[in-house]
Amino acid sequence: MMTLPMLAQGDDETRSRAMQNLKMIFEKTQAPSGFFVGLDDGKTFYSDGVDVQYSHNLHMVRKSGDLLYFGIKQLDLLKKQGEEVPQTWSAAIKNLADAFVHLWEQSGQFGQWVDVETGELLIGGSASGAIVPGALVLAADFFNDDSYLQVAKASARKYYNDFVRHGITTGGLGEILSAPDSEAAFALVESYVALLEKTG
Repeated sequence: MMTLPMLAQGDDETRSRAMQNLKMIFEKTQAPSGFFVGLDDGKTFYSDGVDVQYSHNLHMVRKSGDLLYFGIKQLDLLKKQGEEVPQTWSAAIKNLADAFVHLWEQSGQFGQWVDVETGELLIGGSASGAIVPGALVLAADFFNDDSYLQVAKASARKYYNDFVRHGITTGGLGEILSAPDSEAAFALVESYVALLEKTG
């Protein structure tokens, strides 16, 4: 997320640092499932299960949802700025979008925790992935593929029925597990605005 304003308004040094950050993320942290590893210390990747080394592969979908949303925004910005976007970066983002589509098709939800290596849903039933419908709207435009839009619509409807109608969202913050939170609510607003702008 932080690299978006750096690319948009930073000086040459700031933009260079942002590009180095994106290069590391896109080229070194994607798991075979298409999701991205959420924690590392520069040498070792860790599970999102706090303080547990990368052994049980827990991954919080909110992290990859944020990356899909803000990653597409950044690649789109770079193109508009006349920068050449490495094909590997676009491919990594497409693989991530496909991972979310696969998760939806297999489980009918994005859940809260997946196995980062296989993409299998481990713990579901939260609004942790609330930004994903909006991210898939962006993916539909960026890759000119309406299949992403169809999953965006269906998943946004499920979030509405499961959470908005009940006046509560859960699972946006990793450290509070599935407790009620406001960050998932804000992510849902972002997703619904993206859908509204796309579909009218």
